[in-house]
Amino acid sequence: MGRRLTFLALGFCVSCGQPPPPAPSAVINASPEALCYGDTNTQVVLDASGSAPRLTLVPAPPDPGEAPLQYQWSFSGDGYMVDDGDPATSTVTVNLLTATRPLHVTLRVQNGEGGVTEALKSIAITLPDPTGHCPLPTQ
Repeated sequence: MGRRLTFLALGFCVSCGQPPPPAPSAVINASPEALCYGDTNTQVVLDASGSAPRLTLVPAPPDPGEAPLQYQWSFSGDGYMVDDGDPATSTVTVNLLTATRPLHVTLRVQNGEGGVTEALKSIAITLPDPTGHCPLPTQ
């Protein structure tokens, strides 16, 4: 029985020595970043093309030999409809169905080596001011 435990412990330690795959960079750009309360006409374009296979402080073009990134978009909060693109592409256009609550966007990016990073962004909802105007933040 003692040998069996020793063998399992060694097997476990050997697998601990592998470094994790390098992490990609996940970037979400949204236009617009906020909607007026009740606006059901404005489309929100979500763009992940600024993401990169490696996590860096300075944006750099991808290595031509690098495997393409895999994207997975998910949403929660306000109701939405995907108007263009699909959850596995770098760009998706969504329309909020009621625009009464923020839409929370999660982007999961995976590089060719299996490294995964997630980015989060919320599409804010702005309430009208006392005069009825909707002051949206400037970008």
